[in-house]
Amino acid sequence: MPIPISFSSFGDIVTAVDLALRISKALSSSTGSSYEYHYLIQELDALAHVLQLTDTATRTGMLQQDVVRALVAEIGRCHEVMDSLWERIDGYQKALGGSGSKSGRYPGGSACSSWRKIGWALFKAQDVQETRAKLATHRANLTTLMTACNMCVKHR
Repeated sequence: MPIPISFSSFGDIVTAVDLALRISKALSSSTGSSYEYHYLIQELDALAHVLQLTDTATRTGMLQQDVVRALVAEIGRCHEVMDSLWERIDGYQKALGGSGSKSGRYPGGSACSSWRKIGWALFKAQDVQETRAKLATHRANLTTLMTACNMCVKHR
């Protein structure tokens, strides 16, 4: 039986989309990034797209309660990975004189050159690969849930 999605569920999805895009933008603001970072940025952008599709699907009110719970739980787990990544990025931005997340600005001005010089050394390549793999898994899980929902709706 379809149930309406609570406002907090919509807020969770929208917040996750915003966070994925903020991290992608922060990482993209530096030039000379490594191969691993380019793929992390691509993963974040793809994840943001899937989250936006999930948001659209949940707003229809046609999803089953168990599917909604599964989507919200998966988004929560994904959000935890992105929160951890954002905290690490944001901490370095603040240390370099960037404004961090409070004002929504990203490294710029004199801090920008410092960020470019050391920004990509913040994480070991293995850390980046592991984070990207976690995000890819969450994206795949969301895609699988959405595909299954679509198949169930078509067969009704």
